[in-house]
Amino acid sequence: MRTLFNDPAVGRACYADKTSARNSASAAFLDSYLSCEPATEPEDFDVCPVLLTQPGLDQLVDPVDEFCRRLSSDLRSFPGAPLPAAR
Repeated sequence: MRTLFNDPAVGRACYADKTSARNSASAAFLDSYLSCEPATEPEDFDVCPVLLTQPGLDQLVDPVDEFCRRLSSDLRSFPGAPLPAAR
């Protein structure tokens, strides 16, 4: 959970909220979430651009990872937040 928030104050607020990070999920929900098949493969997704709002600061999603390379839609970042270079 630490990687979800770059600002510790935001993390504390979310942890205190029972409808947010402090919420629980059933094993059945987690199983359905982890075993679902995508309706559209990344190569076929062309509905809209994918907007990364803070790609250089995101600790969970590397915008140059394999999934993002597979997207057929445009991969864009928020103005002022350039995409990081490939690693």
